[in-house]
Amino acid sequence: MAERDLVGAREHLETANALANREPQKLAARQLGVVLDHLIEFWNGLHQAAGSLQSGQELPVKDTFVNVVQASPERLVIRSAGRNMRYRVDQLPGGLVLAVAESWFARTATSKLLVGTFLCFDAEGHEEIGRKLLDDAAQAGLDVTPFVAELDARGSGVDVDKTRVHPGGRRTPAATLPSRPADQAGRTRVEGDQAARRKAEEAAMRLAEEVVRKKFAEAFRAATTPIAQSELAEKLMAEAAGSGKKSDETIVMLREAQRLAVESGTVDLAMQAIDSLAAMRVADPLAAKTNAMEGLLETARGAGGQRQVAQAALHLIGQAATERRLPEATRLAEVAVASARKSNNANLMRQAVGVKHRLDTMRKK
Repeated sequence: MAERDLVGAREHLETANALANREPQKLAARQLGVVLDHLIEFWNGLHQAAGSLQSGQELPVKDTFVNVVQASPERLVIRSAGRNMRYRVDQLPGGLVLAVAESWFARTATSKLLVGTFLCFDAEGHEEIGRKLLDDAAQAGLDVTPFVAELDARGSGVDVDKTRVHPGGRRTPAATLPSRPADQAGRTRVEGDQAARRKAEEAAMRLAEEVVRKKFAEAFRAATTPIAQSELAEKLMAEAAGSGKKSDETIVMLREAQRLAVESGTVDLAMQAIDSLAAMRVADPLAAKTNAMEGLLETARGAGGQRQVAQAALHLIGQAATERRLPEATRLAEVAVASARKSNNANLMRQAVGVKHRLDTMRKK
């Protein structure tokens, strides 16, 4: 979770759930699951926030302001100190993450819980501020017990019975888990290594983007209509499939194909691009498809296109329910209802409204 590998975190959590055979272990896995669900919801919201930013918009970052040059749910171009800086949204520095979040999240207890989760569990976060937001959420009536328990446990899984709970079931206070100088030095080295690795990965991905843009420069310039965008998306996906390997350039081509498919309102292509990225373990398929469906709601053309969006959203709700991911299911239900309404299909509308009603009932329980 600290490295923002939420797909990997989910896989490890599933393994932990399968291996847990004592109640303290099961409790720890459940608590981690709650934290991970909220962290995923935070990043889903952040991708939406990034996509809503407007060119020229100012964002406050620490003691200065930066300007938005280009924005999409996946990438941001920010101008600061006279130069443009390109970022993938999932690799934004902590200060920019908070600035983007501030532009989107309402000042509610739920939002404080989500932002506090990021601050407490991300390598670029700030635990002291995060704990304050958790306290605010608790005072508003939200249950923050799993989050505080994980912070107090410091993520230790060496002996869950000793590091996470006392024999009587009471949480171990943070004060009983002192940090030795050697431990602190080790953590500092690890954090430094992680930061260096992230910077190297960002640089490699920016280089890959430049290579792909240059290789398909003419096609990108010509992709100004939905048909041209869809054709370029297909071309990029074919090129990625033909490479036969996972590389930064392949990932860039698939992400560009996904973006173009969404912008052109081509549902099937967008889903295929995401499935290819998920196969490379560089995307959470359900989260990515939920974001894509919200974009497709705005770009799908005509009643037929909106019907495809509604049908795809309803299918994904089933997947979200199976994975117990209520936030994604709720967002997909909103898409299904809106697109069914645009499709003028009465049967589809009844189906979407029925699903949304059942989800609303589940959320209230």
